[in-house]
Amino acid sequence: MKKDEKSLPQYAQIEQPFGAKPPLVHCPICGKATFKGQTKVTPCKHLAFVYIGENQDFYYKSQYFKRKSEGVENKSLTPDTLRKFLKKVGYWNNLLAIEITYGGMACGPVCFTDVYGFDYCGALTEEERDLNNPNWRPSKYNSEGNIFSDLETQLQNKKRASCFQDDNQGKKDI
Repeated sequence: MKKDEKSLPQYAQIEQPFGAKPPLVHCPICGKATFKGQTKVTPCKHLAFVYIGENQDFYYKSQYFKRKSEGVENKSLTPDTLRKFLKKVGYWNNLLAIEITYGGMACGPVCFTDVYGFDYCGALTEEERDLNNPNWRPSKYNSEGNIFSDLETQLQNKKRASCFQDDNQGKKDI
């Protein structure tokens, strides 16, 4: 993995055998099914979005995803341009996008691609998510105009809010 890829949304691409039914996708974090039947979304706290390639639009967006993507251009969004869109929105490697391609016969062979986005920090508050972002920079000022009057407290909050525990990547203790 390249150094820059550590801060990008992660992708898993799955191609179903031709003629197989569309899969019932479950959350890789908590195991909850994303749909009940074929049209009723049953989101868990980790499901950020469901993108349907056939419609070139989002079928489901979490409240956090809606706020985060507000104002970001997404006209003519395709499965191929979705990665760039997620990066523009500001997601990093806490997001796992599972891209599933499946197909069958209609008047000829047809294929569809859907993308399910799962946020590994879905259970955190927005402030905790920001603290976990590797591109995070302090944005709050105290009454004197200095960044954080108690920087030590902020660093402890960042450490406590960490949603990744991977010592193999040389993560340093704060």
